[in-house]
Amino acid sequence: MKKRTRRKIYPLVNPITHAIEGACITDEATLSKLRMTELQAIDAFRRGVATQQHWHELNEMASIAELMARSGVGIEVLAVAKYAETHLKEAVFRYRETGVMSFKGLGVITLKDLQEYHDLQRQSVSRGEYWLFIKKMIDLRTSRAPLVEIL
Repeated sequence: MKKRTRRKIYPLVNPITHAIEGACITDEATLSKLRMTELQAIDAFRRGVATQQHWHELNEMASIAELMARSGVGIEVLAVAKYAETHLKEAVFRYRETGVMSFKGLGVITLKDLQEYHDLQRQSVSRGEYWLFIKKMIDLRTSRAPLVEIL
């Protein structure tokens, strides 16, 4: 009979607390960080000093909001998300022509509305469900070519 090695495996994450946290609504501190990031990106577009990172943050917000709306979480967001994506595309074309990434007046209003709607979407699902939507969005992006490539 061969000798067997008994290896001790120490869990890095407590599975019970991890499951409880996944089933809970996302905590307020994390949500406030997301809100501030999105609002700062919208403000940068309003002032005309937005970067590619700001564009990507708002594009991801619009894409996840649209995916959640198509899945039945806040279906009224779908129209606003589509309208926001057209403003984001216009911002890319404007950036290619002028070198300045900004929105016109309606773009800022639309993105602020979308941010408020998406914030309500985030608050209405558990953290685990929200992460599943993010993962699904990543999988969709890797399986198809992007509609608008920036630069």
